[in-house]
Amino acid sequence: MLRRRLTQKERKEETRQLLLESAVEIFSELGFHGASVEKIAEHAGFSKGAVYSNFKSKEELFLALLEQQMNLQVNNIDQIINNQHSLSYFIETMNDHFVSVVKENQKWMILNMEFLLYVMRNESVRYKWSCMP
Repeated sequence: MLRRRLTQKERKEETRQLLLESAVEIFSELGFHGASVEKIAEHAGFSKGAVYSNFKSKEELFLALLEQQMNLQVNNIDQIINNQHSLSYFIETMNDHFVSVVKENQKWMILNMEFLLYVMRNESVRYKWSCMP
């Protein structure tokens, strides 16, 4: 079966998504400060130019990941709310959800704390972080 050729917009989005997936791995492994744009690009199979054509900086890349993570959590909570059968079911399900989030996202929690400290020390990044949707 022949694969259809991607449009330029689709290729750019695919590259962006691969960079985000790579960034999750590298940030998780090395932390925010230990990760470099070069390492993230290399892990994804691209040059650092590919990173900079999609993100202005390492901080912007991390903020995109943070936004993606926040949207995922909101969607998960939305699904729980939409599947609510009763108040007791809702409370039990939300409790189970938060317990699983803490267990599964321990690396994210550590990265968020590390980035929060970085944001507190860097005014320009603090502004970008505070303007997130």
